[in-house]
Amino acid sequence: MKVENRDIKYPRIELRTGQLHFILPMNMQYHPIMDKYEYWITEKKNEINKALKHAEKLKLHSRNQEEVKVLINKLIDEYSSEYSIVVNRIVLRKLISKWGSCSSQGSLTFNKMLTYLRDHHFRYVVFHELIHLIERKHTHKYWSLISEKFPDYKEIENELLSYWFLINKKGKR
Repeated sequence: MKVENRDIKYPRIELRTGQLHFILPMNMQYHPIMDKYEYWITEKKNEINKALKHAEKLKLHSRNQEEVKVLINKLIDEYSSEYSIVVNRIVLRKLISKWGSCSSQGSLTFNKMLTYLRDHHFRYVVFHELIHLIERKHTHKYWSLISEKFPDYKEIENELLSYWFLINKKGKR
């Protein structure tokens, strides 16, 4: 766990690749947030260590960006017709901290790092973002929709964390 000072007003906790960082205002070495979230921090450390260990067993897939675009469009067509969802725009770009995002205007953005995921995980990320056009937040209804197509979604979520660490460790961003 590392403490870092920045020109910010409020402290925060950041999860970096394999390490937790306390980001504190300048000239501050301690903040109660560090004690308040001690249990959460311990849980996250354990989750990270487990993911890092699992990442050692994984292999990265390889696709070029054109293949990624074609596969995303194919999956969007398949899933959107099945669920009667309208997607206004699809973007593929480098994202810093997530596999994808969904805007309220119907735009889906995907991380270029999808290139390295196995097909099942790739499909899951696309479906995950698409379902946000039905249910914006990760509610019970949202996870129920996800589990219809991916009953193993909890395992996939854990593996995606391991892939995230592996991809970043290998400098594939």
